[in-house]
Amino acid sequence: MPIFFTFNKVSIISFSQPSPQKLRLAGQIRDVFESNNMVVVCQFSDMNTVEWEDLRYILGKDEIKVKMFPNKITCKALENTKYREITPLFLASTVVTYSKEAKVKPLLSGIRKQPKMDILGGKIDNHLLSRKALADYSKLPSLTEQHVQLLQMLSEHSKRLTTLLEQNQMNLSGNLSQCVEQGENKS
Repeated sequence: MPIFFTFNKVSIISFSQPSPQKLRLAGQIRDVFESNNMVVVCQFSDMNTVEWEDLRYILGKDEIKVKMFPNKITCKALENTKYREITPLFLASTVVTYSKEAKVKPLLSGIRKQPKMDILGGKIDNHLLSRKALADYSKLPSLTEQHVQLLQMLSEHSKRLTTLLEQNQMNLSGNLSQCVEQGENKS
């Protein structure tokens, strides 16, 4: 046990191990950050049980979970991970919303319905994002929409290429036919 002397008094400080419950909770926190593509930290103020249940119901429809973790344990759990940069968000009354897929648009619309809740920041696909970056991310088209747009662009160019190639073949065929006819007319 370390002993520290202060003003002729002996202070004994013991460094104890965290309780098994705190270690289990820290493991859950790390698991939430590592196994979900979207984790968003929100700040709340003075919400009653009905408001919490409404929020959980609204977000649950889109498979977004809401969980409250103690700030100190969260900061300790994330301090030696790649998510340590998000720990400054855990200062006031915070809650973590998360899902396996990045569903930012439904999250933002659900939180807009709850005036006592604000987004602070989060991580999507292992990239830390600010509140503004999350709002910008929500405006992006979905992956399915992007695939459709890409396929349309590719098919449009391939159709144009096919048309050009067919046109050249028809011109060549027409020119050869004219040459043959002119050759037959001369003989």
